Amino acid sequence: MKTFIIWFILFASLIGTIVFLVSQRTDSRDQNANDADTQGTQNAPLSFDQAIVYTCADGAQIATAFEAGTTARLELSLPNLSPMLLASTESASGAKYTSETGIVFWEKSGIAIVEKNGEILYQDCVVALQTETIATTSTQFMLAGTSWQWTITNSSDGTILNKPNKPDDFILKFQDEGKLSVSTDCNNAGGSYSTDNESVVIFSEMVMTLMACAGETKEADFLSSLMQVKSFGFGLTDTYLELRIGDGFPSTYMNFTRID
Repeated sequence: MKTFIIWFILFASLIGTIVFLVSQRTDSRDQNANDADTQGTQNAPLSFDQAIVYTCADGAQIATAFEAGTTARLELSLPNLSPMLLASTESASGAKYTSETGIVFWEKSGIAIVEKNGEILYQDCVVALQTETIATTSTQFMLAGTSWQWTITNSSDGTILNKPNKPDDFILKFQDEGKLSVSTDCNNAGGSYSTDNESVVIFSEMVMTLMACAGETKEADFLSSLMQVKSFGFGLTDTYLELRIGDGFPSTYMNFTRID
């Protein structure tokens, strides 16, 4: 009888151990499934718009896109890497976005830089192409009541075509009722501007003072480019204005930083 009881206890213990191990395996599998589901949710495709392609100093191209409806998150695509998600980070100047892997995207005065852990990966990146979504958004921002400082004129293939010798002197002021005020490194000018419901902007009726310009001046090049502008758009933030010359590729872009 004692032998039977001992075998019964051992058998019951064995069954209990098997049940425990099976339950642990099931719990582990369920936990892994939950983790996979969570990971899948984190990596689920998001809806992005407002795409911008930049050409950098070494000829490489990078692309950015805002998550639809917000500027808090940015998708960044670098050569030979999968797109990554960056979050907006507080910055003293320009727009700054950071990833969990140490990748940082900066845009200052229309020029973009990509860093990783403090090391520059891509620099002097200028706008090569942007979607119509940005143009539509920028028209909603309105030009009236804003002032801008010219920083650079470049081609969409990344070539720098012109830049001011005295940036503080080249100012555009968009006034109410379609009036425009222009300052250069020599004279002042005034005129009109008109926009439509898309991204078209036209400058006209330009009248300027006729002071003699001493030394090298960029006034003639600046005003000549301005009168050829056909459309406009903003960069990652409303602190960067782009005036576009031409419809094909490569195009020419006059870039401005907001000062008011």
